[in-house]
Amino acid sequence: MSNERLFLDTAFIQALLNPRDDYHNQAKQLFPRIRAASEVWITEAIFAEVGNALSAFNRNGAVQFIQQCYRTDNIKIVSRKLGELKQRNSQLQFTRDRLPI
Repeated sequence: MSNERLFLDTAFIQALLNPRDDYHNQAKQLFPRIRAASEVWITEAIFAEVGNALSAFNRNGAVQFIQQCYRTDNIKIVSRKLGELKQRNSQLQFTRDRLPI
């Protein structure tokens, strides 16, 4: 496991799950870093965006990916509840301010 802390965005997940995406190969190459990272952050809002974007093309892949995120120890899922989002944002900002550049 690495000490990396990563944040997954919609574009990365879509590229990973869509073989026709221009960035599919790059996403696949980066995926081992996600598996090895100490923390991988994602929001439920991103899950909604991915589900909507892939619903017609790869609904099963999107569902499986989201379900797996909930079962994966190093993945931290931020709730869509506004209060929790604000709290998590403050925590991440506090930590980021103290990371060496």
